[in-house]
This record gives sequence, C-alpha cells and structure tokens, in this order.
Amino acid sequence: MDELMDSGHHSAASVISLLEVLIAGIDERDHERIAKRQQELEILYAEQERFFE
Repeated sequence: MDELMDSGHHSAASVISLLEVLIAGIDERDHERIAKRQQELEILYAEQERFFE
C-alpha cells in the first residue's frame, strides 16, 4: 500500500511541474495580452470593491 502512495506522490509532482512549464510558456508567448487582461480585471475588482490592497 505504501508503494502505491509513494508513486502517486511522485506522479503528482511531475504533473505540477509540467503545468508550471506550460503556464510559463503561455505567459511568455502572450505576455502583453495577459498583462492587459490582468489590469482590466484589477480595475473591475476595484470598482466592485471585491479585493482590497
């Protein structure tokens, strides 16, 4: 039973690492569009008082 848990832990770490690489690649490719959208969301949230800084 312990062997299954250990291998599951390692596969989860691999998946997380893969997702981080994919997200970094998307951010690098579409950095300007993502930054613009983030600014729009921050303005929207500030107007609706959703988040406080």
